[in-house]
Amino acid sequence: MVALAALLAGGGAVAAQTGGAVPMLFTGTVTVDGRPVATGTVVEVYSAAGEQLGSTTTGAQGQAAHEWTLVLFAPRQEDRDVYFYVRVGGQLLPAPGQAPIAVRYDAEGGRGRALVPIAVTTPPPMPAGPTAFQAAFSMDALQITWRDNATDETAYELWRWDEVAGWLSLGMLAANASSSVDRNVAAGRTYWYYLAAVNAAG
Repeated sequence: MVALAALLAGGGAVAAQTGGAVPMLFTGTVTVDGRPVATGTVVEVYSAAGEQLGSTTTGAQGQAAHEWTLVLFAPRQEDRDVYFYVRVGGQLLPAPGQAPIAVRYDAEGGRGRALVPIAVTTPPPMPAGPTAFQAAFSMDALQITWRDNATDETAYELWRWDEVAGWLSLGMLAANASSSVDRNVAAGRTYWYYLAAVNAAG
């Protein structure tokens, strides 16, 4: 309670200079992949429009290594959602595609404090790309083979290009696949293929 009173008292002076802005104290913890983070991990908060509203680090002001505190200000009578992220190894988490950590800034209610536990996961690394790609025409079809180098892919994505149709998706193939057959081809035409192992990282 002593730390809370001191922070809000200090913030009150700032509020008086910002046209009656209301201070809101956010405190919380950070875990990444289920483990507490080290001191100095950066916590950033953004508006819905993507504007950075503030930042802090864990382990400051005598807190535990994975704990943090941040004071934000908003005009009176204005409630809004703010979004919390943690920066780990230069990467902002939650990563794109993961649900953001949204908290309602309750200026009108005068709540004054919100506890925000931040638990994020690092996305998996991108899978290794295939090699030894080969295509051979046989029986009115192209037999396509490659070496599967990935161990963590969820699928293979195969595309084809020719000067008539341009790029055409040939669909998603199963993980660990090492061959495919393209039957919609014509003799004497040149085809280019794009093959990639994919997972949640891309």
